[in-house]
Amino acid sequence: MKRERNRVDKGFTLIEALGASVILGIGIAAAISGFTALGKGEARARDVETMHRLAVQKYDELCATTSPFTGSQNGDFTDRGDTTHTWSLTVQPSGVQNLDAIIVTVQKTNANPGDPAAEVDGLVNEPPQTSTTAAGGG
Repeated sequence: MKRERNRVDKGFTLIEALGASVILGIGIAAAISGFTALGKGEARARDVETMHRLAVQKYDELCATTSPFTGSQNGDFTDRGDTTHTWSLTVQPSGVQNLDAIIVTVQKTNANPGDPAAEVDGLVNEPPQTSTTAAGGG
């Protein structure tokens, strides 16, 4: 003989509630991980933008105040209140007389090999050195 139960199913069983909690926890963990990655990406983009801006400013400054460009130079941005970035200048011959290629590189102080850096490069005209000699007659 079969007995019929007069049970009315209302609500969730304990297993269903635990399963829903696990799925919800996994979803929340994934969302937090996504927001963390988004924050890191935004900070990296901000650093790259700052380094590029500093590189352009240093390039313009060096082109306006340095002539002739000789050898490599480097420095920091403490004159601007920034102690977290350094710059370096590389001068290379372009193969054309009186025209040099210069590269300004900005990176974080004590940067690791995988850290981003910003480079600005261009060509500068180095006028030929003229010497003036007094013409003497005899």
